[in-house]
Amino acid sequence: MLNTKIVLQDKKCEIDEGKGMCRAVYTSKDKFSIQVGIAKEKKKNSIVSGDSNVKTRLDDGKYLVALSDGMGSGEEAKQKSKTAVNMLSKMLSSGFDKDTSLELINSSMYVDSKEDSFATLDIAIFDLYTGNMEFMKNGACPTFIKNGRKVDIVKSVSLPARNFRTSRFSSI
Repeated sequence: MLNTKIVLQDKKCEIDEGKGMCRAVYTSKDKFSIQVGIAKEKKKNSIVSGDSNVKTRLDDGKYLVALSDGMGSGEEAKQKSKTAVNMLSKMLSSGFDKDTSLELINSSMYVDSKEDSFATLDIAIFDLYTGNMEFMKNGACPTFIKNGRKVDIVKSVSLPARNFRTSRFSSI
């Protein structure tokens, strides 16, 4: 009828709470798949890496991949980057839009910082149904996106924990 395949995305039953109801959420079946690999390396003479990442499916069916680099090294840098990716994941999963989420993270990181202790963010949101990717940067070094033989460079024009720029690509 819809001319597309659909799949069950989420099911919540309130039978245990005495309401005797279930709610099912269906979404269009993905046309694309994604594989994410993570490699980590810590700074020489450092106990822990200052980088953190998150990879998760959002409630709208899109897939979030984010990397944060806590400025400096060690446990404090790790905590900054972990806070940034955890806040991003929770806010997007809770229904906040991207711009509001990023502004709140920026404000929180700025107010919470003791000195020049910030965290960069590289964020990619994949729509596995349409094949589109939305990419956002916050103060991180350039990112190289390879598509076949073509390589696109995405540069941040903002400082860490300040403003974000959004670039949109038509395909993965």
